[in-house]
Amino acid sequence: MYPEATLLAGGHALLPAMKSREIRPERLVDLAAIPELRGIRRGSDAIQIGAMVTTAEVEHSSLLKEALPLLPDAAKVISDPLIRNRATIGGSLAQAEPSGDWPAIALAVGAIIHLTGVNGERAVPIDDFFQIETTPAGNGLAVGRRTVVARSEVITHVSIPLVQGEVRRSYLKRMHPASGFALIGVAVALRLDQDRRCDWCRIAITGAASAAFRALKAERCLVGTAISGEIIREASMLAGEENVEFIGDPFGSSAYRRQMLPVYLRRALSTAIESALV
Repeated sequence: MYPEATLLAGGHALLPAMKSREIRPERLVDLAAIPELRGIRRGSDAIQIGAMVTTAEVEHSSLLKEALPLLPDAAKVISDPLIRNRATIGGSLAQAEPSGDWPAIALAVGAIIHLTGVNGERAVPIDDFFQIETTPAGNGLAVGRRTVVARSEVITHVSIPLVQGEVRRSYLKRMHPASGFALIGVAVALRLDQDRRCDWCRIAITGAASAAFRALKAERCLVGTAISGEIIREASMLAGEENVEFIGDPFGSSAYRRQMLPVYLRRALSTAIESALV
């Protein structure tokens, strides 16, 4: 692989950046013609999704509708049909857009990102995939985003473990009116035992910080408890207390995002379980 090359997946982020001259790659490597990067397959304990699978393919996949309905349901509310037909899973995760949908969804389902490069192959749990870094800028710190993908690596596929038992999932977001990105997006996956107690939970947030993150305080509040409206409200309020730097823009200040996060988490949890609870 050429060290100066830039990989082209769906192109919905790269091509506009090239058009505006923000990025001027010396070489482009188009990944579209590599069949090994495509396809959705089910194994005995996991679903495998190729890096070049588009959002539209996820949306219409009968396999995913049966095994992991959160993914097709979430794909329906990602931007518009034109974007969904071009944007790829691998490209979206590699881009790690702060308001992107797939990073939060991948966190909620405990995805594993598979990479191939000049030094071989490796599998990275999604909890270790996104990184936030700060650099000195003027009178403060500039917060940037990145992933663990090395310059010499490419995402080949994503595997999602199949969780046994009664698993409830949902994805809810407040959509940016122009871009379709999430001003606040909440992805929830939880499992209930026979006594209606939550024994496993993952909650992921996008749009609120410079990278998607898990609402660990809310998760800890839910695990081991019998689900009720009161517990949902308590867990939702804890989400606004996560130790992250909330971002802001002309469409929503950091204070607005912090205030709206508990609201959307409560709605997402209620949708995942049953709306009559709250």
